[in-house]
Amino acid sequence: MEVECADSIEQAFKILMLYPPDALIVNVSPSRIGWNRLQGLCHEHSPPIPVLYESCVYHSPREAGIDDLDPWSAFLAKPYHAEDLKHQLYRLVSNVNQLNSPRPQIEH
Repeated sequence: MEVECADSIEQAFKILMLYPPDALIVNVSPSRIGWNRLQGLCHEHSPPIPVLYESCVYHSPREAGIDDLDPWSAFLAKPYHAEDLKHQLYRLVSNVNQLNSPRPQIEH
């Protein structure tokens, strides 16, 4: 597994376009960043890039300003167990893999 960190939303967009990851984990902080735009960019990719939002501030996606979750996105409120993170990533990547795409499998 390779981990890439972005210091800003602009840097995240650049990474997504130049080096699309197998999945994206986003720490949602108290700001008015365009989370829906980020999710849209991930899901327009072929195959879609799964997005897992996490936050220690917000308790729901709607509260964080994320409009809708779909089969390729999820939200975890902190604190959570590592098993929850693993389960959600596995589920999201499996949903993308069901589209018959050549994405790597996450071992469960």
